[in-house]
Amino acid sequence: MHRISDMQNFRIRIFLLLFLLMMSSEGIAADGAGEEQSPASKNTKATVSWELPNLIPKVAELSVRLSELHQELAVDKDLPAIEHRLSRVETEVEKTAAQFERLKSANKNLYIPLTQLNRTLDLLRLQLEKAAKPATIGVKQLSSLYKKWNHERQRWQAAAAELTVEEQDGIGLVFTKGQSTIFKALGLIRQSLQPSLVLQGKAAHLRVRIADITAESNRLIQAALGDGRVDAYPPLMSYNYWSQLKRTWHPHMMKNLLRARSSDHLFFAQQRGLIIFQVGLALFLIIGIYRNRETIERTQKLEFMATRPVSAGLFLATGPFHPFHTLSPTWWQTLLTALMGICLLRLANLLFKGTWKRWLLCYLVIILVSINFLYTIGLSIPAFRLFFFLASAVGVYFFLRWARAASNEGDGILLTAGLWLGACCLIVVLVAEFIGMSMPAKYLFYMPARAIGLTIGWWVLMRFVGGGLEWIVRHSDWPLPAMVRQNPDAAIRRSTIILNSLLVVVYVCMLLVIWEIYPDPITAFNGVLTMGVTVGEQRITIRLILEAAALALGAYISARVIQGLFLTKIYELRQVDPGVRFSINHLVTYAFVFAGFLLALAVLGFRLNQLTIMISALGVGAGFGLKEIVNNFMGGLILLFERPVRVGDAIELEGQWSEVKEIGLRATRIRTYDNVDVIVPKTTTEWPPDPNPRFCF
Repeated sequence: MHRISDMQNFRIRIFLLLFLLMMSSEGIAADGAGEEQSPASKNTKATVSWELPNLIPKVAELSVRLSELHQELAVDKDLPAIEHRLSRVETEVEKTAAQFERLKSANKNLYIPLTQLNRTLDLLRLQLEKAAKPATIGVKQLSSLYKKWNHERQRWQAAAAELTVEEQDGIGLVFTKGQSTIFKALGLIRQSLQPSLVLQGKAAHLRVRIADITAESNRLIQAALGDGRVDAYPPLMSYNYWSQLKRTWHPHMMKNLLRARSSDHLFFAQQRGLIIFQVGLALFLIIGIYRNRETIERTQKLEFMATRPVSAGLFLATGPFHPFHTLSPTWWQTLLTALMGICLLRLANLLFKGTWKRWLLCYLVIILVSINFLYTIGLSIPAFRLFFFLASAVGVYFFLRWARAASNEGDGILLTAGLWLGACCLIVVLVAEFIGMSMPAKYLFYMPARAIGLTIGWWVLMRFVGGGLEWIVRHSDWPLPAMVRQNPDAAIRRSTIILNSLLVVVYVCMLLVIWEIYPDPITAFNGVLTMGVTVGEQRITIRLILEAAALALGAYISARVIQGLFLTKIYELRQVDPGVRFSINHLVTYAFVFAGFLLALAVLGFRLNQLTIMISALGVGAGFGLKEIVNNFMGGLILLFERPVRVGDAIELEGQWSEVKEIGLRATRIRTYDNVDVIVPKTTTEWPPDPNPRFCF
């Protein structure tokens, strides 16, 4: 019998030798080219050739660039609209400044009006940044164009200074035309830049105006708290605290609930589109859940939705978008928090089995709604401190009871330890408020409460997502690809992993906003993506890693989709042999994965021509330490291309007949007639001595 191992090893070694020689020659050629070019690059300047045959095309190229610049600047920059938005913000700033002057003249009960005034200023600052952003972008673009054309002007001026008298007589007119084109471009850019600079200056003036009013308002708030003293947060049982509470108490605080402020209509004008979208989404979800409640009940994760369609629809439409209501009025925040809390409590009655879990959620909802309500009526900081103290005392009692209940019900050590930790945090809040450390106490009380509420709400949302995918695949009549219908479990599992990963990223961004590390979720997301490490001269950030992973994963998914949607139909039409199908599927997968790998490396900043030395080193290592693996890999390619053995063939393995089930790159999987799978490396393959369809391993 002739064994394939000798012939196959010979082929593999010849292939590796040629591959290494090719890579080494390319690397040497590249290095040689670099060495040959480096002296020239040192001795020559990056200037245009000023000979007449080359100068005329350069002048024509400048004329073409000038025409393109005309077209680019002719595009409507919408400067009148930007000026109109800035004028509206300016009007609101002047109204707010006039209101601030009236408050200073009144000189009594300033704390509550000034805190509301600061919120209006924050919203005006946000609207100013949004209105001025297009002008800022326009200035940056025009500045970049001006630098490019100015650099071109400097090159031509330097070349003009070096021209001799004879050269000026020969190419002087053409040279003058080129310089004239450059000066026209610079004048055109300056003309377009002037109105954008005026708008940017106006925005800067408004920014300074808002900052001045805010600084003076904060000074008056501190004066209202403690008459300008450093001790603004005295101990809770001291005389200074009670005098501060009396001084900042306002008997008509409830009237703030019905008082319309200028910041309210500014907010609704800014967030009108988002609110309309949420209302439409809530109606769509409520109607959809109600109409499909019979099939939803058959999905284990969505049983509670069929019982509470209104609560489920409202929660899904308000919860995920709540952090995007930036600088909304406090009464609107109170309304949204109460709506989400009530919906979550109604759903929790069906989700949580333990009674203490429902009471914990109820405590969190009451705390969060109460804090927003007290902000709405303008409660003073001394009164807030008293509220935090009393709420913490109540929380310590209930957290200790819930910890014992969780331990008795066997809910797990993590939940029990979390409850004990919550009780300890509340005790720290009690002590901190009592001795006058109000800011750390507020941080330990309010932030963890919001974080726990967000965690519970996000857990419910992830349950919605997983159950929704299962319902779409198993019970809906939506048109789905055949590959999803054929293997629904795998489709549900993979889709759930991808969507849950995205939800976890959004959850982390919202946590960063809650702990006041970033002002909003979008800024938090961008901040997380820019984190990374510097390797040499290359900065590798989380954004680049995610993009590279998305490219690699997308290449693999594309290969699977092509196999499932297109190749299967072609196989059926052409009546392709099962072994050929298997080989084509593997080759398509490997090709797409390899292309995705190269694209991922390119995204991470690796140049493919710089990988030559690395590939050569890996080839040498493969020739020695990884010889068997490479032999198996190359043997797999030979089997896939030459197909001496196909899927479904009957072969003999050590005197026992078996059937080929799968041919991979590294090994072949066969199944004996005793129903036992055997993995056979490619290097053990033997060729039969006769032409009969019988193969021995």
